[in-house]
This record gives sequence, structure tokens and C-alpha cells, in this order.
Amino acid sequence: MKKFLSLFCCAIIAISLLSMATACGKNPATSSPTTDPSAALTDTPEDLCDMTEGTFTTSKGQNIFGALVLPKDRKEDEKLPTIVMCHGYGSSYTQPRDKAYYFASEGFACYAFDFCGGGGESKSDGDFNSTMTIDTEVDDLEEVIAYLSEMPFVDTNKIFLYGESQGGFISIIEASKYPDKFAGLMLFYPGISIPKSAHEGNALTKRENYVASCEQYYGKEDEMMKACKMPVMLLHGDADTMVDVSYSQHAVQVFPNAKLIVVKKGGHGMTRKTLKKYYPELFAFLKEAAK
Repeated sequence: MKKFLSLFCCAIIAISLLSMATACGKNPATSSPTTDPSAALTDTPEDLCDMTEGTFTTSKGQNIFGALVLPKDRKEDEKLPTIVMCHGYGSSYTQPRDKAYYFASEGFACYAFDFCGGGGESKSDGDFNSTMTIDTEVDDLEEVIAYLSEMPFVDTNKIFLYGESQGGFISIIEASKYPDKFAGLMLFYPGISIPKSAHEGNALTKRENYVASCEQYYGKEDEMMKACKMPVMLLHGDADTMVDVSYSQHAVQVFPNAKLIVVKKGGHGMTRKTLKKYYPELFAFLKEAAK
């Protein structure tokens, strides 16, 4: 009996020691928590960039104000992939400029500008309450692209369009007109709903020239998206009450080459803190498209 108890105790001790050894020697690749790539990103990307602001005069004699953001560590005479950044209805260049700092810190030249009459705080010419339409914003975007294309640091074979809300819809229009001109399209909560809202009498303003400029695209949304052959990245919050996420969920199926990031509890417009976790995926998209 004593011999049995002795063997039993030894067995228990051996099993305990084996369990402890196994726990201590687990493979780190399977036991360690997943690392969040965004944790390595700085909270102040401005420190990694050079930013200048100013105006240029378009071929029509209008002045457009914008901010040019470049990576601080760029090489002299280096050609950079360039992102043209469009703000939303009633907004200003400051919204996309905030994202520009992150993109520039990864080696991209970025230009965020005010549409003429694009918002109450616009520093460009034009009047928000009378002159701004979808057509004038498309014209402004084309003037900006022509202006940037003359810059010595811009790689004209690697120009991206970025748009938020209405700026996203403007970017789709431009990309559909010139699908071979752009390396990629990045759309944050894009206003693909704008033509339908205008058609149903729910445009953001009742101003006739604005409503007509929106409604001309009603029923053509899918056709335009199908014409965009370049890689497309969409980002949209599932709590957006201005443009429902279903528009982007439909769009990702229509664009020939698109991806969609759905931000949980994200609204129409997001803070730097909310967006930070998604930047690594956005960087990867841009760098792949810029190859």
C-alpha cells in the first residue's frame, strides 16, 4: 500500500512539473496576443512633414487655396506619389489635411485644398451660398491636378484621388472620366447618395443650380463606378446617418477593383483617434497601388 501511495504521489508531481514546463515553453507565435500595427504610429505625424499653405490662380482666373504636405525626409529631386485631397460639402481643406500628415509621413506628397465656394470658411474664391455646384467642384479638381502636375516633385504616373463625403463623389466623377490617369482612389464615407437625394427632393440645399448639378448624375452612379478601373479603397462607418454605409457596401461590389473598411460605430466624419487603427491598412493599399 505504501509503495502504491508513493508511486501515486510521484506521478502527480511529475504531471504537475510537466504542465508547468509546457505552460512556460509555449510557442510565442501562437500564445502571444496579436500586435496592433497602429500602436507604432506617432500621434503627431506633423513632426515628420513639411507643410506650406498658399493660393494659385486657375486658368479661369480664380484663386484656389491649399496646403501642400511633404515628407520631411524626402530626397532632393525625388518624384513622389501624390494624393489630391477633396473635402466634403460645406467643409474645408483642414479636414483632409489632418489625414495628409499621416500619408506624407509614409512617403506621399499630399495637397488638400478648398473648393471655390466649397464651405463657409473656404479660403478660395467663390460663394458657398450661390456659386458652388458639383460642376464647379469638378472643374476645381481638374485645375488642381493640372497645377500639381507641373510640380517637379510630383510623379504624374502615380497620382491618387482622395475624397470625403461630397469630395468622394467628385473624385468618382473625375476618375470615371479619366480612368487611366490615376493610380488609385481613396474614398472616406463617399457621397454616392447625392444624386438620389437631389432627385427625391432631399438635396443638402434647395438652391436650383446645385440641385440640378447633382441630379444630372442620377441613375449613372453604377456606370461611373464601373468605369473606375484603378484600385479603390472605401472607408465608411456603420453608424453614418448622413450617407448610409449600404452605399459603400454596394459600391465595393460595383467598382472593378475595390476594398471596403467598415468602421464600427463610425459616423460621418471621424476623429484622428478613431482613424488611427486603420492607417496601416490604408498605407498598404497606397503603397501597393503606387508600385
